[in-house]
Amino acid sequence: RNPQDVLQDPAWEQSLARSVKVLRLGQSVVEFALTQLFLTQQRHIHANGNFEQQVEQLKRDTSKQIVQLKSDLAAAQQREKQATSRLAAREREFHDLQDAYREKARKCDAWQKAYQTLRGQKDLGPSKSGLVTPPLATS
Repeated sequence: RNPQDVLQDPAWEQSLARSVKVLRLGQSVVEFALTQLFLTQQRHIHANGNFEQQVEQLKRDTSKQIVQLKSDLAAAQQREKQATSRLAAREREFHDLQDAYREKARKCDAWQKAYQTLRGQKDLGPSKSGLVTPPLATS
């Protein structure tokens, strides 16, 4: 059809009104769809922002925990070192006491032997000085 003929047709205004109405409805649908897309995008951006904040918070918390664990480990190592040092000192004391006990036991055995010897000499008479002398300690 010729565009001039369309304008001469008495129903062209109704046809144009329907076309405008259809275009306005289409425009409303497109606006609604774009609004929904925008809102969805905003929700995703917000959700991603929250997720990123949570990740950053987890990183900070993890860093704090690592620092605390390192500190705890250093303190535990220090306590272990002190305990090891105290144990070594106690072992030295124990060995010193063992040595002292052995020396005392050896001296006691020597005195007991001297006493037994003197009891055996009782029948022979007193010694020249009249004193009982213990055996000399040997190292």
